Amino acid sequence: MDWFNIILCLGFVIILTYSVFSALLIGRLPISLSETYYELRRVGKGWYFPVTLFMMGMTMMPIWLEKTAGLWYQFLVFIACAAIVFVSASPDYRKRGIERKVHYISAIVAVVAVILYHIFNGTWIILLISLIPSVIALFKYKESITLFLEISIIGSVYLSLI
Repeated sequence: MDWFNIILCLGFVIILTYSVFSALLIGRLPISLSETYYELRRVGKGWYFPVTLFMMGMTMMPIWLEKTAGLWYQFLVFIACAAIVFVSASPDYRKRGIERKVHYISAIVAVVAVILYHIFNGTWIILLISLIPSVIALFKYKESITLFLEISIIGSVYLSLI
């Protein structure tokens, strides 16, 4: 296994561990990954959210950039990862003002960049397949659909880089 795959696996393990840890600590499925910031903040662990997202974005970026080297749509990789880092830098999205705007706009930009990446890269089928759990979850966990969509979008990137 080369270093890129080790780093890629590390990033995936970080976000997966964070998601499971958060749900167990909260005692329920959160509405979204971003909501975990508030739930974990209650027990003095709110800093886990920004650190986890930052590490995910930064471990994903070099591998993703390498895999798209020379492709005209490589800029989408940088935009998606930078947007994830901006989300991590603005965890308190319930506040009125700039932090809220940065959080929401960055999240939307990241999702759009990932979707466009899959379309241009020809890996749109991976995106569709990764969304299947979200569709299934919609019937049982309606309140957490955002969480499932976030995990599906993130998972689609990792799957496309394997």
